[in-house]
Amino acid sequence: MSTDVRSSILLAGGNAEVQSLLGADWVPSLAAAESLITQHAFGVAVLPASDSLFNELNYLLDVLKKQSPETEIIFANQGLNGANLRRLINRCHPFHVMSGYDEGQLSEIVQSALAAYRQSRQNADLLRLVHEQNERLKKINKELEEKVQKRQRYLSRAEQRLLQTNQQIEALHSALLAIHQAQSVGEMERFLNEALAKHLQLSWTRILFSSQSSLLGTDPLMAAGSIRVYKSPLHINDKKAGSICFARPVERADFSNIEIEFLNQITETVALALGRLQALEQTRSFKAQWEATFDAIAEPLCITDNDYFVIRMNRAYMESSGKSYNQLLGKDCFTALTGQSPPASVRSGESSRWEVFSTDHHDRRVWEVSQRPLNIKSRLDNGRLVLFRNITEQLSLERQVLESAKMAELGTIGSSIAHELNNPLGGIMSFLQLINMDLDPSSEIKEDVAAMEEAAKRCKEIVENLLGFARMSGEAEGQVFDLGESIQQAVRIMELQTRSQGIALNAQTPGAPAPFKGQPAQFNQALRNLLQNAIDAVVERMSQVPGFPGQIDITLEVKKNVYQIYINDNGTGIATKDQQKIFNPLYTTKSTAHNPGLGLTVAFSIITDHGGTLEITSQTGSGASARITVKRPDLKA
Repeated sequence: MSTDVRSSILLAGGNAEVQSLLGADWVPSLAAAESLITQHAFGVAVLPASDSLFNELNYLLDVLKKQSPETEIIFANQGLNGANLRRLINRCHPFHVMSGYDEGQLSEIVQSALAAYRQSRQNADLLRLVHEQNERLKKINKELEEKVQKRQRYLSRAEQRLLQTNQQIEALHSALLAIHQAQSVGEMERFLNEALAKHLQLSWTRILFSSQSSLLGTDPLMAAGSIRVYKSPLHINDKKAGSICFARPVERADFSNIEIEFLNQITETVALALGRLQALEQTRSFKAQWEATFDAIAEPLCITDNDYFVIRMNRAYMESSGKSYNQLLGKDCFTALTGQSPPASVRSGESSRWEVFSTDHHDRRVWEVSQRPLNIKSRLDNGRLVLFRNITEQLSLERQVLESAKMAELGTIGSSIAHELNNPLGGIMSFLQLINMDLDPSSEIKEDVAAMEEAAKRCKEIVENLLGFARMSGEAEGQVFDLGESIQQAVRIMELQTRSQGIALNAQTPGAPAPFKGQPAQFNQALRNLLQNAIDAVVERMSQVPGFPGQIDITLEVKKNVYQIYINDNGTGIATKDQQKIFNPLYTTKSTAHNPGLGLTVAFSIITDHGGTLEITSQTGSGASARITVKRPDLKA
């Protein structure tokens, strides 16, 4: 027989002659059959049945049912009593019960059982296939029903959209007529509401510009009291100009997406009409604003033609010249302002200084003149914008600041010299006193030693006076002053310099006073030195990068126990190799002709004397930041 037949039949018991006849897998006992049953699915199992094997046979049937419930069972009865045989038949419904293994039709019975097993397997497979097909048919039927319902819904929505579209076209036509017929914003609101009321059940329509839009809040779709309001954004010339509010009774449905889209289209059409009406009004408004801004400039400013004859001037120009508008119009801008003609360098350069003296030379003014080309569309030739800045007071203050800086630098140098002399003088005096103690009272050199000691004391007094000058001992006790006011004073002094060089100097101080105990003059000097360093760095970068926007920010922050002052600039920064040396006396990376290198040293010394710290951080090319930290005084104590 083939391998399939051999592997489908299990024979337990019997003899070799029966095994050979069937070509089955043979095991001598039921116990041995259990291992094969757990490993293979047999189509037919021939098992011995006797009273002694009844319990063992029941266990094996449980195993066989669990592993292969479709296996056909044939019992070889070996003296099993009738009651036990009935139990087995009722339990497993065997294919056949034989009288032992010697029955002549054993081979036919086994083949029939094998055929029945295969038929049973085919039926099971067929049932499973039928079940799967039924499930697929159910699924397909459900999908078809869903598609039909979806199609019906789509057709219904399409029909509704078509009806709405027709209504919208009619409403849009009416709205367009209303917009173009309106002669004012009020008429446009009324005509729009009449054209759209039937289609959208509107109660009223309002056009609100930006200054009025906040009256109805910022939510574009809202229910306000007894009405529902939709705010459609209104853009005129691609700029947000306000909104159009469409209102309907609250008992009506919310505005749908289709209605919102339609209202947005209406708003775009309204924007075009309003743009034309608003253009003229904006032109008038811009002209008034420009005139107000032009007159608000504090420095004398005028617009001239290419020959420097005045076309227009601001109020400061008229006040500085002491003449009226008609007296200045068409006159030379330099002569009309000062009564004198400038040198050729002032007329030819973009920025220059012009020193003007009165007739008796008692009154001196220094003007900084800046001029830029100006394209005037209403004229065939281009014009010029000429700005005059009176920097006389600024230069005077700059000289005062320079003198103050020189005094501070002199004090620092004197302090350094005094400290250098103090130590050797102390040693000289000590040795002279020792010598005087060891000398005999009648010694000839005793008077000489006393004279030397007196001279050393005189030198010590001179050194102490020099130290007193360097430390400003007159203010040693200190006084309470406002740090915010001190910063504002430093800024007011330095602002004249920064403004002339095009540097933005911003100061931020708290509204409340920030009391601090110390020497205000010295502290102001430290702030000015730090600001001057920042200005120098920004000016250097502006010279390297034309048009660079220079900026310096000074901020006072009040913390729990300390005050912190930040001075930030966007100048050239400090190179890494120089950062460790910046506080050294006489060290500078700038020209030593105008920068002796004592600014940071003096500032550091002053802040240290006030019990504070000075930290400077920077990266080359990215500006620098100075942080001053001082303790808040306990004024109550």
